Amino acid sequence: MARILVVDDEPAIPRIIRLLLEPHGHEVLVANDGSRGFAMAQRQVPDLIVLDLMMPVMDGTWLLKMLRGSEPTASMPVMVLSARSDDETQHQCEAFGVQTYLQKPFQAEEFIGAVEKLVAASAHRDAE
Repeated sequence: MARILVVDDEPAIPRIIRLLLEPHGHEVLVANDGSRGFAMAQRQVPDLIVLDLMMPVMDGTWLLKMLRGSEPTASMPVMVLSARSDDETQHQCEAFGVQTYLQKPFQAEEFIGAVEKLVAASAHRDAE
């Protein structure tokens, strides 16, 4: 199905996401900070990036700027999964083209549905 990059410094989150998505046939790649996430996105070219905002080394907001400024990842779908819920943060993410913003803790069904929707939209864009 899809290759999904999870960028989150909390080890439990990528483990949970892997348990949720691998049974649906998705390949889950993991980076524990924004710097590693950027490098992996350039090398692996995932179909979707699931991104936390609050991380060491390079936070999610800075990673979004880097992704949008790089040709291979400029239009790559991004879902933010964050504990931050303020409107300013959500608007800033929307300005960087974030398609979905879910707040932690998240509901498994809502998360899987959002991933499937973004993956389907990405596949449709690639087919055009």
